[in-house]
Amino acid sequence: MLNRLEMLRIFCTAAESSSFKEAANRLGISPQAVTRAVKELERLQGELLFHRNTRHIQVTLVGEKFALIAKERLRAVDELFQTSAPNSGNELQGRVRIAAPVGFGHKCLMPVLLELSTIHPQL
Repeated sequence: MLNRLEMLRIFCTAAESSSFKEAANRLGISPQAVTRAVKELERLQGELLFHRNTRHIQVTLVGEKFALIAKERLRAVDELFQTSAPNSGNELQGRVRIAAPVGFGHKCLMPVLLELSTIHPQL
């Protein structure tokens, strides 16, 4: 059983595709998994989201409206997990002390610390 977030991702990809097979290829899953996810989502919504035939799919009017909302919400969820949030108030700052052998420090640590100091100038 897929979680609801994954069902929304599958639905949005299917809504942008001409067939469930195309959506499955884009997602790297089986067409049957796309069909199951869409059927479960339709059951949860109580509405038909796609008109289907053997060759292609067409999003219903309800499906189009649902896809717009779903894409917006998925984008918001993805933003929660972005690692670089500008002006988030969580800027790293302060003094860092590291004890390491000199050779290791020059060879391995310095390149990493230089990169880190460019990303976080207050560090």
